[in-house]
Amino acid sequence: APYVDHEEGQALYELYGVINHHGSFGGGHYTSYVRHCTQDQWLMCDDSRVYSASPEDALSSQAYILFYRRNDDLAVERRRMLQRAWEQQSAAESSVYISKMWKIKFDELSNPGPVLDLVDYPMCPHGRFDQRSINPDQLFSRIPRSVFDRVVDTFGGFPDQLRTLSKCVECERVREALAQRRKEEREAIVELDKHNQPNEWFIISSYWLNR
Repeated sequence: APYVDHEEGQALYELYGVINHHGSFGGGHYTSYVRHCTQDQWLMCDDSRVYSASPEDALSSQAYILFYRRNDDLAVERRRMLQRAWEQQSAAESSVYISKMWKIKFDELSNPGPVLDLVDYPMCPHGRFDQRSINPDQLFSRIPRSVFDRVVDTFGGFPDQLRTLSKCVECERVREALAQRRKEEREAIVELDKHNQPNEWFIISSYWLNR
């Protein structure tokens, strides 16, 4: 499988978490073993209680779910190089935007997968981020254009990128024209309602009118 193959041979994975289930299909209790990331110490978690444990305890437990981390020195060094370039962005260098979700995967995983920002998030017909749905500042981070190109070359994805998070001028013009047309239509309906002739009634949906 492509996520298991290694560039220089067999990939190595290290166990860092185990979830145990005690009971039956109808119910039971969950406990877990987790290895501390800096102290290299196994811990056993049982609700709010945490105890010291040994690797043998984790390996001999009633495992329900296992968590592995890929041990890849090449990937770690590659990520550090890209992170340094990302953080040392020159003020004069052009920037684009990348999703914070992908940035989290990049920081934590040896293979974060391809950059799919233009697929994961709603775009307007003109290739801009659709700000009507979600606040863009909560979803995207700035990245130097040169680093973005290296990221796409390394992990894959679409070479197209978000150059700006500003509002789309074309879409804003269409929305303003639509708002003006609705305003004029509503005023016309109100005016006609004031001068209706006897025995002449026109029924309009209140839902449509309020929209």
